[in-house]
Amino acid sequence: MKHSFRGKSYRVRFRQFAPHERDATGLCHWDEKLIEVDKNRSGKVLLGILLHEGLHACLPDLNEDAVAETEESLAGLLWKLGWRNDKPPERKG
Repeated sequence: MKHSFRGKSYRVRFRQFAPHERDATGLCHWDEKLIEVDKNRSGKVLLGILLHEGLHACLPDLNEDAVAETEESLAGLLWKLGWRNDKPPERKG
């Protein structure tokens, strides 16, 4: 799937992460305009990953601590408000 972040079109791809990537659940590749998300995640964890990588795409100069803190705040709020992914996107790749 594709999504525009601040006017730049990114591909969003769900995939299985390799064993050597065991700590990664999502990646933002600015140069390739690509966000990769662990296809085995769901619920609040998936929401957090999508927010986290989306923040990286929107604000590439923001440091990792600021991205993580903002993601956690937004994910917590949206979850409390009842956000649920009833129909997840096709998770190819």
